[in-house]
Amino acid sequence: MPAHALPERAARAALAAHFTPGQLVSELGEFTPAEVWDRRVRSDGSGWLAHYRPHEELAQAELTCPFVIPSDAEWPPPSPTWGPPARWACGSAAASDCRS
Repeated sequence: MPAHALPERAARAALAAHFTPGQLVSELGEFTPAEVWDRRVRSDGSGWLAHYRPHEELAQAELTCPFVIPSDAEWPPPSPTWGPPARWACGSAAASDCRS
């Protein structure tokens, strides 16, 4: 993992902003979210992902809607189907999607 790797929360936010759960399931089963983000940035031929600023985007978005990840107490119990790498929790402590 590179020294500049993102913290888990920022990496999950970046992944959720750009990819569907189905696009990530196999990689997240093998690598950390920061490693998946780094791999995706390195393989992006357009260079667009390299210009994305996960920390800044997450901080701005969290002004209106908390972002929860699986290690948070607010994360809902496991579902029988694959879920997102993270969720935006709006309106209550229950983690419900408010952004796709």
